[in-house]
Amino acid sequence: MMLSIVNAFEDRTTPGASLAEIEKIALNYRQWKAGQERADPVYQVSREWLPIYEKYMHEVMQALRENQIEKLKKMYEGFFRHPLSTGLHGLHFDMVETYMNPEVPASQEAITLYLESCAIGARNFLLTCPGTKVSKLVRPAIGNPYSYTIEGHSIFPCADYHYTFSEKISILLKQKSNPVILELGGGFGGMAYYCMREIPNAKYICVDLPENAALQAYYLKSLFPEKNIRLFGEKFEKNNFDILVIPNYAIESMDENSVDLSFNSYSLAEMGKDTIEQYIKIISKITRDYIYHLNHVHWEVSADNFPIDFDKFQLLFRNPTNWGKDPRKYKLDQHEFLYKSKNSTI
Repeated sequence: MMLSIVNAFEDRTTPGASLAEIEKIALNYRQWKAGQERADPVYQVSREWLPIYEKYMHEVMQALRENQIEKLKKMYEGFFRHPLSTGLHGLHFDMVETYMNPEVPASQEAITLYLESCAIGARNFLLTCPGTKVSKLVRPAIGNPYSYTIEGHSIFPCADYHYTFSEKISILLKQKSNPVILELGGGFGGMAYYCMREIPNAKYICVDLPENAALQAYYLKSLFPEKNIRLFGEKFEKNNFDILVIPNYAIESMDENSVDLSFNSYSLAEMGKDTIEQYIKIISKITRDYIYHLNHVHWEVSADNFPIDFDKFQLLFRNPTNWGKDPRKYKLDQHEFLYKSKNSTI
């Protein structure tokens, strides 16, 4: 495997969604934020996300609140290199200042860490998706992403991970003609992109904190201008969407057994106990066939102790995974879990 990080941080600024679309996102964000503030305490920012909000999110939150559309456009067009996406990709919370400061080059130690992390992602993809062309990972450069290069292809953040799990989800749902997928905590929207690209006629529901949901809306509208992308709070006929973006608390509005597969990676175990219990309770209710997640097992709330409804679901596998592995640590904390409904017809 010949992997290179030469030119990894070169500028790739690419126009995304229009000013009109960003203004629509900002309007919905303000409604989402008001709704979140009225919602149950379990839907408020807590634990792992509190320090991120306090240190990194104030600028984008202010721009969304004050309808600063030109400023939002500039931030979103470079979100991979802006603090607003802290915690959604990359190595660590100080990634922007470590790798993207033109006045202070990254140290050799930081470069080595970045190379090792890229190698883990590439190796996991090659082992998990044998026979799949690396070109499958390629996607448009929305958000000015950094990269690594393999077989002549520039691979952007999380592409190896997101594509791999979109392929697994595709296999699970191959008998469904119009599958509905829900992702809790969808980050910047990378998983949604690959699932919508690879799974014919899929519908995708993105559920996240209002700030992250706004970013997902921008990213997916930029990548799929032809798709019917709806935002929670807009008026549209029920189920008339390709992608639906909703704030976290609105998951309560979803119908029983309305989703074929629910997916989460890492964020559930980073929440408080009450919040985890609330989300799992709802996901168990609204999911018809599969609950699929990757989470920590050595944290305050272990994924082994998630309160899955075992009257409805059975565990198919629990496997350790290297996807979230820090090259400096060797304890396999992250595990993937797949549950299938006992009433599933697939």
